Amino acid sequence: MFTALGAAFVMGLALTSYTGYIAYDYSSRRAAYDTANPCASAASITNCKYQGDARIVHKLLPGADPRVELAFVDLDGADVTAHLDRSHRAPWDGWQEGSVVQAELWQGMVTIVAGVPTLDNPGTLPESGPGPAFIFGTRNARVRRILCLVSDPEPAVQTCS
Repeated sequence: MFTALGAAFVMGLALTSYTGYIAYDYSSRRAAYDTANPCASAASITNCKYQGDARIVHKLLPGADPRVELAFVDLDGADVTAHLDRSHRAPWDGWQEGSVVQAELWQGMVTIVAGVPTLDNPGTLPESGPGPAFIFGTRNARVRRILCLVSDPEPAVQTCS
């Protein structure tokens, strides 16, 4: 009985901690992206959002998530890959290899291609926060109570809480 309760407690604590960490990480990335200024020039693209022309080198469709390889014109043809959500397949289908589109580069990741947000865009991260952490915590408490009652339906001393 103690092993099941201990395991449930540890699992709930781990899930709650992990959910809290993910919420913190996502909100930090989103805040950094939202507050980043546009780059002043192509010569200095650190800690800013670079927006410029990019040539579509190659389109890939492995599995169901479309990808596009880009070469930024003003960045000496720096090749980067943009990963798109499958819901953006229609715009991806319309892009032609060799054509030039507007794209945004932030911290080495393509965040927007021709107005379409990529999976590396922090604005596409799922919302999280204390809510999911609370849900994991309360769900764990219920599971622990059920395990306690199942393992000993009528204990001499009430240990389930």
